[in-house]
Amino acid sequence: MSILVSGIQPSGQSHFGNYLGALRQWMESQNKYQSYFFLADLHAITVPYNSADLKRDTFDLIATLLALGLDADKAVIFRQSDISAHSEMMWLLATQVSLGELYRMTQFKDKSQKGEADSSSLGLLSYPVLMAGDVLLYNANVVPVGEDQVQHLEYARTVARIMNSRFNLKLVEPKPLLVETGARIRSLLEPDKKMSKSYGDAHCLYLLDTPEEATKKIMRATTDEGGKQVKHLSAGVENLFTIWAGAGGDEGEIEKMKAEALSGILKYSDLKKAVAEKVSAWLSDFQNKYYAVAKDEKMMADILSAGAKKASAVAEKTLNEVKEKMGL
Repeated sequence: MSILVSGIQPSGQSHFGNYLGALRQWMESQNKYQSYFFLADLHAITVPYNSADLKRDTFDLIATLLALGLDADKAVIFRQSDISAHSEMMWLLATQVSLGELYRMTQFKDKSQKGEADSSSLGLLSYPVLMAGDVLLYNANVVPVGEDQVQHLEYARTVARIMNSRFNLKLVEPKPLLVETGARIRSLLEPDKKMSKSYGDAHCLYLLDTPEEATKKIMRATTDEGGKQVKHLSAGVENLFTIWAGAGGDEGEIEKMKAEALSGILKYSDLKKAVAEKVSAWLSDFQNKYYAVAKDEKMMADILSAGAKKASAVAEKTLNEVKEKMGL
């Protein structure tokens, strides 16, 4: 069975973009791959953060994952910082890669263009090296990524080739498992941007929004003027249809309304009501499961502890092989 590795940062409430863009695929992947899923808390601390919030967000995230259907009997679930091999592997890789490649990474280049590079942490610059270590430790065959993460995975492949060539290793070059449906969930208010907490709460549909809160956000979502025939749906309208489908909307009903939107006869208020109704039902069902799981912190801690033991056994084996080949 092929090996899949994926992580997500515990950095506040999860939203529909997280769910449709990554988390839903985790639920499907655990049945198809030997899966390692981790809470990427070492990545989360590369930017300013509050330590108390990080602890809370970590348990909120594991509760979210379990409520969505992640099964500790099918996948290895662990916290990144519980496996010291991740940090040690990152340092070993860092000694063999150039700064030039890291400066050209989109994430850090964006910071540079905004004049924020000098105030950014070394951890942010070396983020791709840690990510490479995350996947190479487990000899991942595939890594689920969105379009904006392909560069980082390609970098991990490059790092694997460097290490294999220099030290006669056999690290696996991971291939991207591209996320399709929902990979580009957009901001409700500015659909030219992706859904992100950084733009503010009104831009996001959080998984812990009440149905009433979600309905208000959806009804205020940006669309276009409508009333005329078009060849392509605007970003805001397309976004609403994607969210509707992601919440389990009826395919036939969705296609019917899409045709009406293209022909210019659809009232967007009707579309928003249909989306809000389905999203509200989905949220109610999810939250019932979430709050039941969140009450049992011991159970969540036990899952992370058991996952850490399984992950550590694999990671330490790879790390020791790398150290031996490097003469350490």
